[in-house]
Amino acid sequence: MIEKYTTEAMKRKRFCKCGNLLCIGGFAAYVGISNVAAPKQGQVVYISAAAGGVGQLAGQFSKLNNCYVVGSAGTDEKVSDLKCCPNGIDIYFDNVGGPLLDEVLLHMNPNSKIVVSGMISQYNKLDKPDGIHNLFHLVTKRIVMEGLQIDDDNLKHHDEFVEKMD
Repeated sequence: MIEKYTTEAMKRKRFCKCGNLLCIGGFAAYVGISNVAAPKQGQVVYISAAAGGVGQLAGQFSKLNNCYVVGSAGTDEKVSDLKCCPNGIDIYFDNVGGPLLDEVLLHMNPNSKIVVSGMISQYNKLDKPDGIHNLFHLVTKRIVMEGLQIDDDNLKHHDEFVEKMD
């Protein structure tokens, strides 16, 4: 379904009107931050795989909302980046999953949100994925966790995205 929409949109030169950087990755970051996370000024946003195509733009969109943004990328020491969030995390934009997600759950604030955009740490472990042991924090801290997929439901935001990026 998305393939058909994307192909038709590209033929009309609408989907990639903003340039290559802001195509599908930028749209995913925009929808994830603007519509799923809906950050408020001053909130702490932690982004895994922050140097990736989606992560770096999620960081920029969060900064545009006047949030304090912390990103991690590339090494096993990324968990130490959590020390940059001494008062906890309000929004976690997850591109990694696995043990990092498990650790971040311990640092989430009450009534916080997790946007699951990807799980790079699990892509080669589909037959035996890493377990998440701290899920009870979703209950005790009333954390909302939502998966992000660019599908028909999110494509309704495309025109708004293109307009804001022009």
